[in-house]
Amino acid sequence: MITQSQSIRTSITLALISGMLMACGGGGSSAEPPPAPPAPPPVATLALLAGQPGGAGYVDGPASSARFSGDIRSVTRTQAGDLYVIDGFKIRKQNAQGLVSTFGKLESSTHYSANLTTDANGNLYVVEANQLRKIDTGGVTVWRKGTVSFPPDEVMGTLEIVANDPAGNVYLFHRIYQSGQTRSLIRKVSAEGELSTVVDLSDLSFAPYTTAPALAMDVDSAGNIYLASASQIWRVTVTGQVSLIAGHAQQGTADGKGTEARFCWLRPNSLTLDRLNNIYVADTQSCNTPSAGNGTAIRKISPDGTVTTLVSTTNLPIIQPDGPAASAYLREISGLFMDQQDNLLIADHGLYAIRQLDKLGQVTTIAGPTPAYGHLDGQAQLAHFRSPSNLVRASNGDVYVGDGNVIRKIAANGTVTTLAGSPGSNAVRDGNGPQASFVSISAMALAPSGTLVVADNRLIRTVSPEGVVTTLAGNNAAPICSSLGQDGLGSSAAFGSFIASLTVDKAGVIYASEFLVDCGIIGIRAVGNVIRKITPDGNVSTFVGKPGGFDPAITLGQGSGVAFGFLLHLAVDSAGNLYAEDSRQILKITPAGVVSRFASLSEESSAFGVGGMAMDANDNLYVSVASQTISRSGIATTHPAALKRIAPDGTITTIVTAKGESGGAVIAGSTPDFDRTRGLAISPSGLVYLSMEYAVYTYGVPSLTK
Repeated sequence: MITQSQSIRTSITLALISGMLMACGGGGSSAEPPPAPPAPPPVATLALLAGQPGGAGYVDGPASSARFSGDIRSVTRTQAGDLYVIDGFKIRKQNAQGLVSTFGKLESSTHYSANLTTDANGNLYVVEANQLRKIDTGGVTVWRKGTVSFPPDEVMGTLEIVANDPAGNVYLFHRIYQSGQTRSLIRKVSAEGELSTVVDLSDLSFAPYTTAPALAMDVDSAGNIYLASASQIWRVTVTGQVSLIAGHAQQGTADGKGTEARFCWLRPNSLTLDRLNNIYVADTQSCNTPSAGNGTAIRKISPDGTVTTLVSTTNLPIIQPDGPAASAYLREISGLFMDQQDNLLIADHGLYAIRQLDKLGQVTTIAGPTPAYGHLDGQAQLAHFRSPSNLVRASNGDVYVGDGNVIRKIAANGTVTTLAGSPGSNAVRDGNGPQASFVSISAMALAPSGTLVVADNRLIRTVSPEGVVTTLAGNNAAPICSSLGQDGLGSSAAFGSFIASLTVDKAGVIYASEFLVDCGIIGIRAVGNVIRKITPDGNVSTFVGKPGGFDPAITLGQGSGVAFGFLLHLAVDSAGNLYAEDSRQILKITPAGVVSRFASLSEESSAFGVGGMAMDANDNLYVSVASQTISRSGIATTHPAALKRIAPDGTITTIVTAKGESGGAVIAGSTPDFDRTRGLAISPSGLVYLSMEYAVYTYGVPSLTK
């Protein structure tokens, strides 16, 4: 029998023997440490390369970090200081402390005519399509138009603008489609919900229209209504008498009194009154188009009809949009409202922000990031871009960016310079660097020699690495509309309405996709695409397609037997095959001009669904695809935006899908929102370059890509 003491002595002896053996290198080996866990795979990130972050999105939060979409319109503020704005299909709120939140959403399928106002108790009144809705301060809908009994035969009408007076009456501009005729009425809904007609405007001529296209409306303390039509300001008294206060059917930009003053195109939702009954409106600076793309202005109309201009901006590049009214920049106004403190609130649709003009004449951004929109060279993120779009990357790592009507260069060390063109010029002029000028850069490609090839309006131009600009082919003699182009050498050749894309093969031959439009009485419409071939000496010939041929379903074949739909992007592989994107379909075109379907990016074709396309050194095609909603049997399915890679055999791989965690905003460190891609390039190692909003980004794994 082994006693306890013997057991202890035996254990000690064995331990000593084991220790001695290990010291002599015998008796086995020590236990190996456990293997380290595998390193997580590198995470691809969106990184800001150059320019300033900003732009559109749905992001709640503090004023400076909140984001608004590109569809903000109609702004108002309660007496308690809460601001409301329609933002796409949402109603956004900024409280008196500056915090932005999503207050509610619209109920109709369209938001383009939606606008809102508020009463003395902070209730909101929202019109959208043919519905009027009252919403209390808690976001609860108190009543809809259905409880305010409009006559049954007027159900097909649309409620287009809304205003209210201090007594709690709500005023509507009501367009009615009745018995094949259009009637335009101003209706009043009392605080108790009783409906009455203030005035029938159907018989009036609101030039330059034949019917009354009211764009904005407000009501003074006495119940008089003020309306803005295209280029005139009207007053409707409480008794229904209509009179012209200022403006004329003849459009213009002149200040003056009454009908001596001129307006170009008064902006929707942009008429408001102060406590002294001065009227404030937003106007465009170009009378050729209702768009505010050529500049915008805020005009003031005193009670006696005298018109003065308070703020006037053009679409020239700027560095800092805030500041004194004389130097501040407003891009595209989509709503005005004068609050109780005499601050003029401005919904700046073009800069995705809420701005404010105070009574001291200072413009500030009160919600949304202060946009750094303009033209400023400098180091990486200190530089400013105006409208970066087309991208190409040179073999040395330099990136070239088409930025409005200039070409910017981002060197491998991040320094941004202007290679060619002048931001203040809008003409065709050859020359060196800033002595050259462009009208509108629509496409770029890089030749094997390192020369940039640029589509400028309807010209093919080249830019040397030193910035020397030369026009290679094309002319602007023919009208843009219905121009089918012409083959020829140099300036004797003519391109159609718009050059959408360029690519250059290894022999230096240029291929251009040409978009043809017709500007008939039914508006601008596509009438065909062709691909033109331009030799290095400027000889232009039609390679594939037939001028004037148009088929949204795409007719395959060879040469002139091919008909395209919406041909927008081109790339070329190492064997000289072209790849063309047409309505989310990728077509392959052989050097002999034979067109076949190569890959499909969607279950259903749709125009303008691709933001960029580029070919890498291994003939993989990278495509930035926008989101798409497809309805089948009444069920709608949304396919998110994504970056896809198409291998030479046609296999499609989704590299990354936009997850929507950024609320649609372009934010470094998040998944890119490929709905906002305007240009795409690829490095040999697979680093993706993207132009979005006012900046250029990279997407890839920094440790693996250069």
